[in-house]
Amino acid sequence: MTNKMEIVYDYIYKDRYNCAENEIEDAKKLITKNIEEFDCKVKDLKNWVILNVGTGREAITFSLLGAQKCYIVDVSPNTEKSIKKHKKNGKFKNVIPITMDICSKEFTLPEKIDFVYLNGVYHHLHSPIKALRNINNYLKVGSRIFYRLYKTGSLQYFISDYVRRFMLFEDKEYFNNAFTRRFGEIPMNKGLSHEDPRVHLFEMCFDNIYVPVLNLFDPNKLYKYYEMCGFSCINKLENTNYHHEVLDKAGTGFSTYFKKEKENEIYDDQENLLKSVDQLLIPYKETIIKKTVEIMKLSINKVKKLSSIEKNLLAIELFYISQIYRIKQYSNSSFSGIDINDVNQLSNSEFIHFRIQKELSKYT
Repeated sequence: MTNKMEIVYDYIYKDRYNCAENEIEDAKKLITKNIEEFDCKVKDLKNWVILNVGTGREAITFSLLGAQKCYIVDVSPNTEKSIKKHKKNGKFKNVIPITMDICSKEFTLPEKIDFVYLNGVYHHLHSPIKALRNINNYLKVGSRIFYRLYKTGSLQYFISDYVRRFMLFEDKEYFNNAFTRRFGEIPMNKGLSHEDPRVHLFEMCFDNIYVPVLNLFDPNKLYKYYEMCGFSCINKLENTNYHHEVLDKAGTGFSTYFKKEKENEIYDDQENLLKSVDQLLIPYKETIIKKTVEIMKLSINKVKKLSSIEKNLLAIELFYISQIYRIKQYSNSSFSGIDINDVNQLSNSEFIHFRIQKELSKYT
C-alpha cells in the first residue's frame, strides 16, 4: 500500500516535493485562507507546533509564515530528502521531516502539537482511525485539526468511484501512452497544473485512478464520529447532498475543522461512520443521473475485460467529459489539444450525463 502511494505521488507531484516557488505561493494562499477560517491569524503561528503530512511544500510554507515548529511526516522518503536540501545554510531549522506512515503503530513525535494540517491527505489513509489515534496522542486540549477532504456526491468522485471499479494498479503502465494518444505530448515537467488544462487533467486522472485508497466520507457521519471522540466541529458543511453541477470550481472538496475539547479516547468505528460512500448507491432523484447509474452497472463487466490501454482511454475520456469545464476555470492558457466548443457544451450537467451514457453504452 505504502509503495503504491509513493509511486503515484512521485509521478505527478515532483514540483511539490521540490517545493517549487509556484507551489509555495499556492500553499501560502491556501494556508492563510484555512487559518483565517478558524478565526485565527497567521501571526498565531509563532506560538504553534504543527504536524503536517505531505510533500513538504506546506511545511516549508509554515516556516516562511513564522510557525514556531513544523513536523512534516510522509511515507515517501522524497519529502525528507527535499526538506534536508532546503535546510542547508541554516534555513528552515524549525522544519523537522519524519519518513513514516502516520497510520503505523510505531508512529511517535517528541512533543505535543497545537495544530494539525492535512490538506488532501486524510481521505487517502488506509486506516483513518489509527491515524487519528496517533495524532490524538500528541494533541493538547484546545489543539486544532484542519482537513481538506474530497466531497461525496460531487460529479468528479461519481466518475472516480466508477472508474476505480475496473482499473487495476498494473494498468498504470499504459496511462501515459493513452493520455498522449488522446491529447498529444504535454509538458509534464514544467509545473503547469494551473496554467495548462491538459496537465491539470493528467494529474487529476492519474491521482484519482491509481491512488491506492480513496475514501468519500459522509460529512455528517464524520462530524458525528469526531464529536463522539471528544472533538467539536467548527464550520460544518451545510449542504451535504449530492451535486453534479460543474459551474462551481470548488465543488469537489470541503474543508472541516476540529478542536479537541477534553482528554479523550478514539473509539472503534462500530457504526461505520467513516465508511466510504458508494456513489452509485446515493438516492439520486434526477432521471438523467439514474440512467447513467443504470448504464454504469450494465457496462462494468464488459469494461473490465478491455485491454489496459483501452481501459485507460475510457477512464481518461470519462474524466474529460465530466471535469474539463471545471478544469478550464483554473487555467490561464490557450486550449491546445482541447476543443473549446466541446468544453463550453460540457458546462451543462445534463449534457455531461448524456455524453457519459453515450460513451458507456458501447459496452452494454
